[in-house]
Amino acid sequence: MNNFSICIQNLGLYNEGVLAFEWLELPASDEEIAAALDKIKVCHEDLEGNKKCIVTFLAVLMKNII
Repeated sequence: MNNFSICIQNLGLYNEGVLAFEWLELPASDEEIAAALDKIKVCHEDLEGNKKCIVTFLAVLMKNII
């Protein structure tokens, strides 16, 4: 099985001069994905208290291609 890594980045912070990104190895659990999104601050709560995350682009790299 091939391993994939994805890099998620907060482009809003990037536009402000801050590099906020996180690499994830796939497959990743829901908890790992949620932690990474929280770490780069792309999630927020709406007026009803529901967590919302916006992901607009993923860069995927393959490692150890057999």
